[in-house]
Amino acid sequence: MATHAKVTSLEAIQAFRAQLIVYLSRARRSIDEVQDELHRTRLWVEHDRRSHWEQVLRKREKQLDQAEQELLAARMKENPGILAVRQTTVRKARRAVEEAQQKLAAIKKVSRDFDNATAPRLKALDSFRQSLDFDLPKSVAYLEQMVRTLEDYGGNSAPPTSAPPSTPDNNPSDPHSSTS
Repeated sequence: MATHAKVTSLEAIQAFRAQLIVYLSRARRSIDEVQDELHRTRLWVEHDRRSHWEQVLRKREKQLDQAEQELLAARMKENPGILAVRQTTVRKARRAVEEAQQKLAAIKKVSRDFDNATAPRLKALDSFRQSLDFDLPKSVAYLEQMVRTLEDYGGNSAPPTSAPPSTPDNNPSDPHSSTS
């Protein structure tokens, strides 16, 4: 195991730390957006789409009832031309009702299965969120401490910047020194 490290740039560590902080902020915001979008989608499926197709189904059932009444009236009049048109209208209305019933059943199924379908993804997001909330801030703090430690180390072991003290042999202002 190495007993020392060769660090060539404190600025690189500081830049990495700064980018880690930016990443942390953006990742948290992204997770919040995903969770909000899942919540909005659930509400849309459970309330908006469900009420929409319930309303469409009621409307189409009324249209079917009206078409069946018109068909019954056409049978009483025994008019073959009108009878054929009314039968076609009833068939179309029945298909429309069946379609609305299928859509409503699909919406109910999606609504029931929504949590089971999204739970694994939400669990992964929660795990990632915990890492963002606990592990990465520790990493940021560790990098900050590392920079401080390296700065302190670099400051203690740096060569002196002042001139060496003068000795009697090389001091030009000393009249007793020999200048040969």
